[in-house]
Amino acid sequence: MKIAVTYENEQIFQHFGHCQAFKIYEAEGGNIVSSEVIGTGGSGHEALAVFLKNQGVETLICGGIGGGARTALAQAGISFIPALPALRIRQ
Repeated sequence: MKIAVTYENEQIFQHFGHCQAFKIYEAEGGNIVSSEVIGTGGSGHEALAVFLKNQGVETLICGGIGGGARTALAQAGISFIPALPALRIRQ
């Protein structure tokens, strides 16, 4: 399973549609087996939803997220966990 986190300066970035990078984790058997930071190469919620889908992401953890982004993610088959505070990201 691949999980993406909106990422900036080792924290969860708070605006999905302007996210410049994601930290993508790969999990197997309940454990994180790898992680990497990937630049988005684009902006806007539809482009980012397609980007995540092309990376094989199944779930997104993010900060703020509006209705258009929610729709784009749902159409891409990506579940999401919104509105987390600025947390430090490890591993």
